[in-house]
Amino acid sequence: MRNRFFHDELPKALIAFFDLDETITDADTDSLWASWRSRRHLKGWVERAWLSKLYRDFRRGGMSIEEYMLYQKFRIGRLAADEFRAMGEDFFKDAGRRHVYREAADLIRRLKQNGCRVVLLTAQNECIAGPYARYLDMNDMIANRFHDDGVRFTEPVRPYSFGEGKVELGKRYAAEAGVALGRCAFFGDSIYDAPFLEMVGFPCAVNPDRLLEARARDRNWPIARFSGLHVEG
Repeated sequence: MRNRFFHDELPKALIAFFDLDETITDADTDSLWASWRSRRHLKGWVERAWLSKLYRDFRRGGMSIEEYMLYQKFRIGRLAADEFRAMGEDFFKDAGRRHVYREAADLIRRLKQNGCRVVLLTAQNECIAGPYARYLDMNDMIANRFHDDGVRFTEPVRPYSFGEGKVELGKRYAAEAGVALGRCAFFGDSIYDAPFLEMVGFPCAVNPDRLLEARARDRNWPIARFSGLHVEG
């Protein structure tokens, strides 16, 4: 079963959803962001300390999405919406772009050529995730975001794009497109992606954590191992 989707056989999906961190990228994009920002601003060091705790919780399978969204709000702080969007673009150009898996970029390209709609489905903030989706020419993006009053970001938009929230948002997107979940694929790396992987017709665990790998083996889902980096321009 391993890597069966990445040679001649593609999933017969009409929509393919992709997680971002450690599925499309070789590292956690929050960690990449905090490292990039700490070289420019003292606040980045505070972010790194908070993120270290969140990441430990994440790896144990017990991260609080409410705390993670508080971290995302702290990261934005008093920045104007346009400022934070511009920072997301700068981060991607300076650091984020170098961490895209070659295999993920190739798979996305091939799926699109096959007539499949490709959608980023991530817990990352839309301002940081957006440049990845545009770089890979993905059709759409579902990400965590905040209400925008025209000047600043205010409160987070619910449901959050995480765990069961991904299920709700993915189901809504497929329904609005008129596509049954049985004709959808999802590529994810962590146990938090398992609820939506359980629901689609073409689940695939990419570089899975130990909890998701055990689930994938139990369910006989394909397991893919990405390793090469994709850098152009």
